[in-house]
Amino acid sequence: MEFNRFSQRLTVIVTIVLGLISAVVLGKLAGQERLGPILMVVLGGAALTTLLVLKERVWIVLLFAWPMTGQIRALNIPFSVRDLAVMYVFVGYLALIAFKIIRTRNRMTLIDLFMMSVLLMLAIAFIRNPVGVEALGSERVGGRPYFNISIAVLAWWVLSRSDLTTVSPKWIFIAVLLGKTMDGLLATSLYYLPGLEGFFAEFYSCPIMTSGQQGDSAASVLSESTERLSFLGFLVLPLLIALFSLDRPLAWLNIFKPWKALIFALAVLGLLKSGFRSAFMIVIGIAMISGFLRAGRSEVLRMVSLAILALLFTVTFNNVLFDLPKNVQRTLSFLPGNWDAFAVSEGKESTEWRLYMWKQALLTDRYIENKFLGDGFGIKKTDYAIMSYYAQHGTTEDTRENLMIVGNFHSGPVTSIRYIGYIGLLLYLAMILLLAREGWKLCKAFKGSPYESLCYFMCLPLIMEPLTYVFIFGSFDVAVPEAIFGIGALKLLRSAVPKKHGQEERIPVVASFTERQPRPSAPRPRLALR
Repeated sequence: MEFNRFSQRLTVIVTIVLGLISAVVLGKLAGQERLGPILMVVLGGAALTTLLVLKERVWIVLLFAWPMTGQIRALNIPFSVRDLAVMYVFVGYLALIAFKIIRTRNRMTLIDLFMMSVLLMLAIAFIRNPVGVEALGSERVGGRPYFNISIAVLAWWVLSRSDLTTVSPKWIFIAVLLGKTMDGLLATSLYYLPGLEGFFAEFYSCPIMTSGQQGDSAASVLSESTERLSFLGFLVLPLLIALFSLDRPLAWLNIFKPWKALIFALAVLGLLKSGFRSAFMIVIGIAMISGFLRAGRSEVLRMVSLAILALLFTVTFNNVLFDLPKNVQRTLSFLPGNWDAFAVSEGKESTEWRLYMWKQALLTDRYIENKFLGDGFGIKKTDYAIMSYYAQHGTTEDTRENLMIVGNFHSGPVTSIRYIGYIGLLLYLAMILLLAREGWKLCKAFKGSPYESLCYFMCLPLIMEPLTYVFIFGSFDVAVPEAIFGIGALKLLRSAVPKKHGQEERIPVVASFTERQPRPSAPRPRLALR
């Protein structure tokens, strides 16, 4: 019997048996009204069935679930959807390798070596300041970022050994887009449809649905500031990146295709209403990169000219012909204009507070003890007690003090110094610069191919990341897992680049990125006549 036929029959048999067993177990649990175990059985059965069906294509689960940092509350376990998905795919991949269903190989690159060096710096920081559990009397607590980085390394391991050509780029693009917008879509739905509060509070919660307050109900999003609607940023930012990946930015302003202009206008409006200046600047940077890659300098010059005219019109006629919402004015308050006084003062206060935090972190020893090697993740138990008290009884200033204690300085370089020191900062900057360079090269290599839009969607944020991390907004504990995952994603993309005589070859142009293009086979060597 052929192995492939046996594998197909095994999938059917296992699915039927599991279905029968699950039906019996679910019936018993339903009679006892035990929601958590019921959901666990359903998800376990779905996970095993998915593994048997997808086999070597199971890596697509990672691309979908990676942005989902919320928890399924009914399971009552301290893992996010991302954590569960990565552990599931990693174990499934090991099983597929053990049964020789797939054969994998990972070729180490220079970016991988820099990643290993950053991980080594983190290991040194951990050895110097080990993080444990408060209940066991450990000196330092709060080492969740170490776990998040470990999860990212598992995802990198899988993606580095996977083959992109096993799945159509259209479906990969859809999976990535759904994953990136899922939390924002749920939070936005809850904000405008508060009747869904009870359902989400019971089943699912994520940081943006709780406004950063862990443990609150999902309805906490209703208390979001009228000046800043963060969930809109999480929804429209990936949508705008997707638009810039599907076509050049100015193409979405085509008056002969009003539906495209309407989609783009709604996305930009949502971004402005989110009230985040950093997101606005990131979108501008990504639009410039996309325009340059697709159409060169002339496209960028047209974009800059159009943006200047639009901003001049807005600045000149705001509070004259129209009144922009306060959250929109807060987003644009860094520009000169007749803005709302409260929006301007709030934005100015935010900037001054950041400068104050950076001075305190870099010029004193209160928040960073060893600036050369870093202090690692986690905080002292005495600081943890102070934070717990401030969280319950403190003022706004006390809340800001809590952020400084944990190293949330709203600056990528400063947080890097806090966790891995100046040496680690240099290594990490080199890593993300190499990552941006690799993303740029892949965008050029895939130009005109069926993978072009997918490559842009996955690479544009990585190309923008060095500027974002250094000059706009960055946090090392959040950025490191994303960068490690990005390294794996780029190695996954590189698996679709055809090779010819050991060199990369540009993929042939096709009509649409949705049409799957088979990888060209190597030419047969000609026999020399003697």
